[in-house]
Amino acid sequence: MYALFVRHIVVVSPLLIRFSGEIMKIRLFPWPALPGMAGGEIPDAPGRVPPVGIGAARWRVSLFFLLLLMTIAAKSAEHRWVLSLPWVPQAQFAGIYWAKEKGLFNRQGLQVELRHRTAETPIFDALKSPESDLVIAPLVTALKARDAGLEVVNLAQISQESSLLLVARSNSGLTDLRNFRLPDRRARVGIWSVNFDVLPRIFLSRNKLDVEVFPVNDGVGLFLWGALDAVTAMEYNEFYQLLAAGLRPEELIRYRLRDYGLNVPEDGLYALEETFRRYPEDCEALRNALISGWQEALRQPAEALELVREECERHHCRYDPAQQKWMLYAFGQNLKTDDQKVCGRLSRHNYDVAVQLLKKYGEIQNAAPFETFFPLSPAPEEGELNR
Repeated sequence: MYALFVRHIVVVSPLLIRFSGEIMKIRLFPWPALPGMAGGEIPDAPGRVPPVGIGAARWRVSLFFLLLLMTIAAKSAEHRWVLSLPWVPQAQFAGIYWAKEKGLFNRQGLQVELRHRTAETPIFDALKSPESDLVIAPLVTALKARDAGLEVVNLAQISQESSLLLVARSNSGLTDLRNFRLPDRRARVGIWSVNFDVLPRIFLSRNKLDVEVFPVNDGVGLFLWGALDAVTAMEYNEFYQLLAAGLRPEELIRYRLRDYGLNVPEDGLYALEETFRRYPEDCEALRNALISGWQEALRQPAEALELVREECERHHCRYDPAQQKWMLYAFGQNLKTDDQKVCGRLSRHNYDVAVQLLKKYGEIQNAAPFETFFPLSPAPEEGELNR
């Protein structure tokens, strides 16, 4: 790890530079004898000068060590990782906050900066410029980005199941997918415009639902006000917002997409394939630290929620303790952290299901081989990073 190495280099660099200046004084490079002096003595009296070649050699050695330090420092600077998250601070990222604030990234010799984005822009835009090295994104979004020419790879699969819902009121009449219509018009359905829009659109197409689709970016306000008859929601987020707004569970009909053959996992850690090729060890270290962070966060939820609160304060975001507690529990259930054969891994089965689904509905034309898309070996056993 360059970051750890450079910390040691900073301490010893004055010694290295001094050594480069003194190396010519030892017998490995003796001065030739000149009139009036013994062989090997360094001429320092006025009027006595060494041969030009010897002085140049000393400077070449000094220059070598200086260039070595500059090269290492430049290499280290490239390893200041930026990880972009697809939404504002919340418990969906609690394990990532844990890995950063509890020093799991630093323990691997990595400097990681977190940046939050909003739902208005596609998350993989962050990898198209020097803005970011890593992103958290859904699997289907990553497959579409790869098909469009952006060579992304999955470094870790965080969630293992879909949390996507289509929610309607129980008294709306939209309780049967075989007759998903209102008496006088087509149902108005709100779907996120970017990042999480693919599977809801496939759900509508697969079930031949004749509806009007309206793009939404966040929240469930339009549904609560009656402007929408149904809306997409995450089980760990927007569904809680509906309950917090006063609706009872029995007043809502929930269509879990995973119950309709669309159980495609969502959040994963992604980087460009070129980034992985250049820094494979660092990418593996990032994956291991992140998964370990999630394992610890779910083991100590009260402390994890405190980190979420602090992150919200840093970004001037509202922190709702009840909502974030719900989110941490509901999101954490999908991570399967108690199963070492599953946690952090993208299974070949889930990958194949996602690829076939997207091809069938015209969302992608091509997909990379599984080994190319998910290049890392299984994560280490739980607790291995702390041994």
